Amino acid sequence: MKYIKYLFISLLPIGLLLNYLSSLNSSITKEIYSNYIYRQIFKTVSGITNKLPISIAEILLIFFAVVIIWQVLIVFKRLIKNPSKVILIIKKTIINIFALTGVLYFLFVLMWGMNYNNSHIAEILELDISPPSVEELINLCSYLADEANLLRPKVQEDAQGVMHPDGGYKGVFERAYSGFEELAKNFPQLAGHYGKPKSIMMSPLLSYTGIWGIYIPFTSEANININIPAPFLPSTTSHEMAHQLGFAREEEANYVAYLTCRLHPDFDFQYSGILFALNHALNELYLHDSDKYDEIRLKLDKGIERDFEEINWFNNKYNGRVREAFSQSNDLYLKANGQKQGEKSYNKVVELLIGEYRLNLTKN
Repeated sequence: MKYIKYLFISLLPIGLLLNYLSSLNSSITKEIYSNYIYRQIFKTVSGITNKLPISIAEILLIFFAVVIIWQVLIVFKRLIKNPSKVILIIKKTIINIFALTGVLYFLFVLMWGMNYNNSHIAEILELDISPPSVEELINLCSYLADEANLLRPKVQEDAQGVMHPDGGYKGVFERAYSGFEELAKNFPQLAGHYGKPKSIMMSPLLSYTGIWGIYIPFTSEANININIPAPFLPSTTSHEMAHQLGFAREEEANYVAYLTCRLHPDFDFQYSGILFALNHALNELYLHDSDKYDEIRLKLDKGIERDFEEINWFNNKYNGRVREAFSQSNDLYLKANGQKQGEKSYNKVVELLIGEYRLNLTKN
């Protein structure tokens, strides 16, 4: 058993080495890992977890949390009963922690992590993502606002006048694949494998962490917090499914979510994708020209404003120390995986939206 633990510990440097080697050449990583190894792993694991209607990841996380708490209690009990063996108990505990870390990190890198070193989507689609001018930001926001205004009257509302997707979250999950089918037709270079999105049973509790969705590579599942504002349910679902395709960077998953929603045959998905992009673009514009930001906001359909108010209400309701702690953890996680801007990388989707805007200008 002792030697097995040391073998598990050795997986940690092996995982670090694999991750480093994959970062040396993104094109090779794309062809060998992302387009082949990862897809084979995903197809195998997803083929198993897709057969079950519930989130296996959520069950495993609960089980893992219980086991960790149980093991901590056992260690404390041993320390109290055997004060003369404190050093030995602490040594064994440290070895166990490193062994577990080695296994989990190696599996993470093998089953998902190297996707962070994949070729950037801007390179794949040949998008110019150089810093935008304020004028370009204004034009992008105006375009998205016009699109949102056209789509908003075509979607359903709840009793409070907030956009509500057809069939609720179950309807979203059942129809999400259509956007990815259209993505494969229009952008075959972005095509890949995806599975069924799954709801998180503890969504109300998860809301306090600020997590709207989470992709768990160990089970290949796209898990969705079904408690989030309804206008963003389709785009959030598409974001987590984009991770299944191998797009690890958050801004890329955001952009793929926008594309799949925009290409989706149903208006509620189209609107959610446009609203999602508009929200990010307006946030960026506000930092550069608050007057133009206010001007564009005044032109928005009243239904859009109700949707934005719902999103703000939700964020304020679940804001607090728990969310701040999880936000800091997520920021560190993203930075550790090469996303230097951490949580700010989510809004880097604006660079890709600008790149698409520039590309369309050259075509017209």
